[in-house]
Amino acid sequence: MIFFICVFSPELLLTCPKCLTAKYCDEECQSTRKYEQGALGPLCDLCPHTEELKDSIELKVQLQKLASYVNEDILPDRAQLESLYGKATCNCFAIHDLDLKEIGVGVYPQAAMTNHSCKTNCVATFRGPRLQIRALVDIQPGEEICHSYTEKGNVTLERRADLKKYFFECQCPHCLDTDRDALMKSVKCPSCQAQVKPNSNERYEKCSSCGYTDFSTEFYEDLEVYIHVEFDLLFRENCLVELDKILHADNIHVIRILVGAFAAAVKLGEWTKAIEYGKRLERAFELYLPPNEPDTGHLYYKMGKAYYHLDDLDNALISLKKAKKLLVIAYGRDSQLADYAQDWLELCGDYGSSSSEEDESDTKSEADCQSS
Repeated sequence: MIFFICVFSPELLLTCPKCLTAKYCDEECQSTRKYEQGALGPLCDLCPHTEELKDSIELKVQLQKLASYVNEDILPDRAQLESLYGKATCNCFAIHDLDLKEIGVGVYPQAAMTNHSCKTNCVATFRGPRLQIRALVDIQPGEEICHSYTEKGNVTLERRADLKKYFFECQCPHCLDTDRDALMKSVKCPSCQAQVKPNSNERYEKCSSCGYTDFSTEFYEDLEVYIHVEFDLLFRENCLVELDKILHADNIHVIRILVGAFAAAVKLGEWTKAIEYGKRLERAFELYLPPNEPDTGHLYYKMGKAYYHLDDLDNALISLKKAKKLLVIAYGRDSQLADYAQDWLELCGDYGSSSSEEDESDTKSEADCQSS
């Protein structure tokens, strides 16, 4: 069973000469088309969720932007705009090209009337601007057609959180299937490597294969690290390998990946990797951040700790001294961050960094910053 849904006939639209993707009728139509008329008529049947969205900051921002670019004479009144915004926001589809890259969004009123289910029997796909609702399985007469508004591979808690923007809580078979969620969150038994599923309170009690029950606090801490940090580090490392093939080290996209890789390496205690990424970030921060930027202070502080853990006290001292100087300027000589830096300096054997001479220098730096 296949449905073909399209708001406009693509043959009647003009293609943008620059991107060859975006289309519109003409300038006259663009200026005079009345909202919710003609081909857009079915918009009247869509739920606007006006009450839920009326205090939305995003709505206020979008209406302000619209007022700054469009002549008020051709705009509907505030109530109509709020209604149109709600209908578009809660019923739009992401439009993808052949490589599944998102290139825009569109409102397809008839297709938007298709309800959500995490256990879908159809999928929304595109051929250019034409939306198709295609059956994934045999659909029987009278059976409801449902597609997913969210990522189907996430656990129920994550899916429901994402669906809050549509103002409902999914009660589909997948969301009510606690065994499915438990399977998605299963771990290996530390003793026999068999599968262990969590209970309703997200706790791992007992391995059904060997009877192991010692799921300690350390186990849960390690689990949190592996799920949220180690994967992040591996992902970013792989990204850097690919980016370094074509982008210069000073490219901002490389630097953004480096920031995350450095943070993940520090959290995992991968000190050698942290130093490697930190050195690359040091140059980037010098290039793109203002002098005495606190982010640079934080970078040197973490690099100092990494050097300490590698027993490289000379470089640890160099980094921590730079860190303390910048943190004092940004947060003040009596700040907790400055104290932390001093504690690490003393841990590395330097007790002279808190001398009155340095304090006077730091105070002068603070005064210079405040007067500038």
